[in-house]
Amino acid sequence: MDSISQAMLGSAVALIATRGRKPKQAILVGATLGTLPDLDVLVPFDNDLDSMTRHRSWSHSWLVHMVVAPMIAWGLGYVDRSWKWMNRLLTVLCILISHSALDALTIYGTWLFWPFGVQPVMGGSIFIIDPLYTLPLLLSVIWIWRFPESTKRIPLIAVATIATTAYLGWGLSSKRHIEELAQQSLQRQGIFAENLVATPTPFNSILWRIVAIDQNRFHEGFYSYAAPNSKIAFQSYDRGLDLIKDVTDHASLEQFASFNHGFHAYTRAGDRILGQDLRMGTEPFYFFQFEFARAPSEENDLDKPVMLEPNSATMKIEILDLFSWIGKRLFTEDLLPLTSDRRINP
Repeated sequence: MDSISQAMLGSAVALIATRGRKPKQAILVGATLGTLPDLDVLVPFDNDLDSMTRHRSWSHSWLVHMVVAPMIAWGLGYVDRSWKWMNRLLTVLCILISHSALDALTIYGTWLFWPFGVQPVMGGSIFIIDPLYTLPLLLSVIWIWRFPESTKRIPLIAVATIATTAYLGWGLSSKRHIEELAQQSLQRQGIFAENLVATPTPFNSILWRIVAIDQNRFHEGFYSYAAPNSKIAFQSYDRGLDLIKDVTDHASLEQFASFNHGFHAYTRAGDRILGQDLRMGTEPFYFFQFEFARAPSEENDLDKPVMLEPNSATMKIEILDLFSWIGKRLFTEDLLPLTSDRRINP
């Protein structure tokens, strides 16, 4: 999740683990360690695809955390020599593990067991920025910083932590419920999907987006708790697999497909073939898309696609239109999706 959420979660864990002893110190240590794993974004990679797929890998691995936690705990002994070793170790380990666990609940993908495992874990039960999760922790930490001697500091942070954990449980339960509804709706529409995933739309857990995949198509639907309907209407789209059928070098394509668990499609922009991660965004706007190949066109002499360095492709996102549509769709079940030139059914 976002850095503020991770910092506040780290502070909450540190406050609880130290039982409120030296609360300002616990908040600073917790916030620092809570954001530490995300500093892997500063590591340079060869291309943008590597930057995406290798983020949340070694730095988020529980196995790595078990190795580095004793070293960090040893270093913290110089910060506070009265802080007992075992308590330091458990505090560091809990902060690092909880960071990765929270990230794993988002749809992005987290390598919890790096270097083992074929694919990252993608829970998809909470959006990467969700104020309902962050605010209880943030307000509690601010209050404790302002009143560090208050006897209410531990009950307060404990209640906030329990409430936010329950909210994560709500997300997991909602995801399972909506995916069951989606399976039933797909069957009613005669769509036999190979895989599907439901995930919240930006900044909330009320409106959910469902993506289902079959061999040549993907299907997008929405479900809102504010406008409940047991029948989810799906729109079907071409995945654009014909665009890459003549590609001979599949290494970057396979890397891309493995990371997104097969939830991807291809489209063409001029003479460029773009790969789009269908998990994040909504048709036709996606937050992650990459140039994979140059396609034959009237402007070149190519007879088949030529692979390119897989870097991010600039995409024009009508962000105000997108969020306006999401806001309206929260309360209107039959609102039509945004337009797309690859829609199969009207």
